[in-house]
Amino acid sequence: MVSLRQRAQCIGLSGGFSVLHDFFGYTDSPGSVSLKTQLDLLGGHRIDLDLIRVGMDLFSASDVREIDTAVYMMREIYGTCSLAVGRLYHQGISAADAAGYQDIGSDGEAVDLCDDWSGIHGDAMDVYFVLTYAGDTVGYSAVDGPCDTDNAKYAMEGSVIAIEHSPDITGLVLAHEVAHYLGLSHVNDSTNLMNPTVPNGGNLTSSQCSNLRNHCFVKGGC
Repeated sequence: MVSLRQRAQCIGLSGGFSVLHDFFGYTDSPGSVSLKTQLDLLGGHRIDLDLIRVGMDLFSASDVREIDTAVYMMREIYGTCSLAVGRLYHQGISAADAAGYQDIGSDGEAVDLCDDWSGIHGDAMDVYFVLTYAGDTVGYSAVDGPCDTDNAKYAMEGSVIAIEHSPDITGLVLAHEVAHYLGLSHVNDSTNLMNPTVPNGGNLTSSQCSNLRNHCFVKGGC
């Protein structure tokens, strides 16, 4: 039977570490977590994420908990595809440095945010959390985005997610937008995660799961 230590080393942890904060990557407990399930999923495919709070000093404790819950929901959804959400790297851009990007006014501004900033881990996908997004939009992403984020020919290198003050909605939006980046497009089925309206059923088909696992940001099993 594989050990926690083996899986931890696989995702880059060594020495002493917290199971909740380091292995799962949560700042606080979002609910009941299954260590066995995560160990099993890490034996298959995984994606690591740079979670970047834009204007981080303006985020409340409740906002940070909402991010934890959103990741928790994403793990549940992606787990049905045998795809683990692996290492989480929490980062932040101060409000002074963000220069207003914490409040996104258009899709073009979301693209500019991803162009002007990037996470510090090149093998992890960048996910930017902002405080507001103008209009009815709650998230934006490239479809089948690049892994070579230094390649200037790509228009958008990451996903942008707005804090909705509804963890269930933010969780679906996070899973939906990352799935766009991993190659999925919209579908009409109201029960499917890729339906363009939220809330939806959060389901994924076997072919969608296969497409997710084939993206260049997805790593093989530990």
